[in-house]
Amino acid sequence: MALSVTPMDAALGAEIDGIDLTRPLGEADRAALRQAMFDHVVLVARGQKLAPEQLIAFGGAIGELGSHVLGQYRHPDHPEIMVLSNTVENGRRVGLADAGSYWHSDISYKARPSDATVLYALEVPETGGDTQFINMTAVYDDLPAELRARVDGLEAIHDYAYRSDRLAAETGVRDALTEAQRRAQRRSSGGADPP
Repeated sequence: MALSVTPMDAALGAEIDGIDLTRPLGEADRAALRQAMFDHVVLVARGQKLAPEQLIAFGGAIGELGSHVLGQYRHPDHPEIMVLSNTVENGRRVGLADAGSYWHSDISYKARPSDATVLYALEVPETGGDTQFINMTAVYDDLPAELRARVDGLEAIHDYAYRSDRLAAETGVRDALTEAQRRAQRRSSGGADPP
């Protein structure tokens, strides 16, 4: 069965079918997936059962892999995988429990942010845990011309520590960044360590 891409009835998103993500992807499928990602921003592939190695292989087929500064929430055997979970085992959180509790763009604190994020849901709660997306290209295109002209060329540095530390204090379900994580975040954003 060939890869098919069916646009969703929304401002973004498409469902992909006819592809088995447990198998290595050929160049034609990788190119088609990358094009679908650019065209539709969010892709949904239902019914996939992936081992961590297969998830990593899929992610690597569509872009360069990276890892999050919050190393304590990475998969123990696969640092490319960030675990999102509200489960506590032996008094420790097995993943980041408050991920996505505010509007954000993944890995936006790096000087070169990720091209994509792969979200693989194993268990989804009955309520809460909603994941919402917005097409920022469409938002930019819809800006009034004078505002678009005002923001063109502007750059910002995202300090991940600021938001992460606020969430750690407010929710109590994430650890505050260690000093080593703060330094790593500053270096990856293009900032310098303080003297």
